[in-house]
Amino acid sequence: MYLKKHALIENSFGIKNRCELLAKPISIEEVIECLRIAKNKNLRINIFGKGTNTLICKDEIDGLIISINNNLSNYSIQDNIMTFQAGMRLSEVSKIALKNSLSGLEFAEGIPGTIGGAVFGNAGAFGETIGKLVQNVKIIDIDKLIVKEKKDLKFSHRKSNIEPNKEIIIEAKLKLDKKDKKDIQEKINLFKERRKETQPIEKSAGCIFKNNQAGKIIDELGLKGTKVGNAEVSNKHANFIINKGNATGYDVLELIEIIKNKAKKEKNIDLDLEINLLK
Repeated sequence: MYLKKHALIENSFGIKNRCELLAKPISIEEVIECLRIAKNKNLRINIFGKGTNTLICKDEIDGLIISINNNLSNYSIQDNIMTFQAGMRLSEVSKIALKNSLSGLEFAEGIPGTIGGAVFGNAGAFGETIGKLVQNVKIIDIDKLIVKEKKDLKFSHRKSNIEPNKEIIIEAKLKLDKKDKKDIQEKINLFKERRKETQPIEKSAGCIFKNNQAGKIIDELGLKGTKVGNAEVSNKHANFIINKGNATGYDVLELIEIIKNKAKKEKNIDLDLEINLLK
């Protein structure tokens, strides 16, 4: 197992930070071993996938970062049931589904996160979510492997009932629909075009806030183009904060606070973060 002190990690903002200890397990047994190490050394645990929904707000993150990425990315298909390890990239999952004439993951094309992160946060776009597809999830809970069936899982807007940094998603089983490959490709192309038209291309963490119409709210507050350092509220989609160069986590965090405070003061709206903060 890869285990390194003071290793660099990078999120989708393009911000790099060090962590006290970084682990990259390649099996369930190694994930459990990571938890044992953390327990023995009394280390705080954070799960880190592709860093696409995470803001790092500290020069060095305390504790153990467990990276679940390409190191856990196997998959299998049986009829219309697809089973993916948590580190598989969501955009790759969409391509695999297309190749096998399976529909339901068209919305995932272009989303850079992992299956684990997507299930945990009920990722979605264009009115579709991954939670609707999930049949069960394999989870490591402290030191044992458990399976949460569909009836035990609860999904809501960008949320699930899986406990952060306690229940570690290892594998997810999805049920899709058999459809004509041409129709699936057309839907993917449609979503691609809509993303291109509405979302910025600069480095970001996707939508910052969960609230419905958050982009519209921020736009109405006149905050498009607002900058702190090299972090900027996107002029293309106000619910995106983009890195214009060498923005820091502190820049992004300060900009988030400006948005939240103004929304509360002028509209009496509490904006709820969609991204995770490591600080």
